Amino acid sequence: AGKVAQQYPDIKYFAIWNEANIANYWGTPSYSEYSSLLCKAYAKIKAANPKAIIIGGNFAPAGTGGGNFSPDTFMLGMYGNGARDCFDAVSHHPYQWDAPITEPYGFQTTNRIRDVMVAFADGGKKIWANEIGFPSKRPPNYGLFVLTEQQQADYVDIYLNNWWYQSWGSYGFTGPWLQFKLFENGDDPGFGLVTA
Repeated sequence: AGKVAQQYPDIKYFAIWNEANIANYWGTPSYSEYSSLLCKAYAKIKAANPKAIIIGGNFAPAGTGGGNFSPDTFMLGMYGNGARDCFDAVSHHPYQWDAPITEPYGFQTTNRIRDVMVAFADGGKKIWANEIGFPSKRPPNYGLFVLTEQQQADYVDIYLNNWWYQSWGSYGFTGPWLQFKLFENGDDPGFGLVTA
């Protein structure tokens, strides 16, 4: 991580790992192992570029069970393993799945993460949505409902406005939103917002 930061000094943001709270991306998810990796990466990157922003977590929208951990449970474990000073922001993937847009499932998860951060006097950090999307086709191996393209556009509009303007009860702690994905290209079909 330090070598990457040194070689590419114009890169400002570093997300450390992807969805370490689920078995798909970490084998057997571990608070302590991820916290150790995060803290080592933080130290190396900051030594090479003190202005870099380190984003921890990058959680999958999972529940606790079957070897996986919910974002808030995993966040609690990170604090318990000394990771408080090893990230500048935290991120999760607040997918709505098949919940109605009037029941902001993903944003409720954001609030639960926030509650853990505040409990550890770390509420000054932003929570990013660094992966979020709504499918208009059924992707392979996903048990997801399917939206029409108009519904997809409506969901993005409603969710994005609430993410930034806090109609769902935020207190100004939400950070950037990264849409998955802009263009349809055959991978994860249905998530792209532009088809041609």
